[in-house]
Amino acid sequence: MSFSMLCSFFITVLLAQQMDYESFGLFTLVKTAFPLLSTIALMGFDKAYIREFANQKIKNISYYLFLFILILSLLISLVFTYLYGITQYYPIILVGTVFGAINFFLTSYFRLVNRYTLAQFILSGHKIIFFIFISFCLYYDYFITDILSILFLCISIFFPSIFYIIYHSNTFRNSESFTFIDFLNLYKSGFSFFILNCLNQIILTIDKWTIPLIFGNQILGIYSAL
Repeated sequence: MSFSMLCSFFITVLLAQQMDYESFGLFTLVKTAFPLLSTIALMGFDKAYIREFANQKIKNISYYLFLFILILSLLISLVFTYLYGITQYYPIILVGTVFGAINFFLTSYFRLVNRYTLAQFILSGHKIIFFIFISFCLYYDYFITDILSILFLCISIFFPSIFYIIYHSNTFRNSESFTFIDFLNLYKSGFSFFILNCLNQIILTIDKWTIPLIFGNQILGIYSAL
């Protein structure tokens, strides 16, 4: 949604003015990381799901999917926080990665069932929610730290994921369940989509990944603010 992009732009500008360069650099790193980490956790399953059920009755895969996303997110978040020396943020990164992956899947699912408005909200709605959180803090003159900004971003990503409950309880109430073997086969079929998505995101954001490793978060903060 164009409105969500506008919200993201204004909040980024405001945070760059309110936060010191080190904190803003860390926030920029985490904000950039969430989509890629979530893509890795999902392993292309959303695209494989659309291809599998585009012309047949949808089956229930909610339990297996959440379990696999959680397991992969545990590992991915640990590697990321260790690599960038921010292990104290591991729980927040983990939660953001898990629910970011769920949002990607829900976006694909609701597009599959022709509910495009809802799909777009799930994909981009967290930007609007984050805008509201930060605007509230700025209005009441709360001091915005790196931990607070990242926490608000994580909570914002969580809210659209609530639709996963609706997706499971209503849509799949009378559908057939997938076997574990079928689920693994479907997961494997999404690997090619996963590679393409990851390469695309890495290429588009390569500067945000490399600058903290070489120069530190403060330089990333200066670079992003400019």
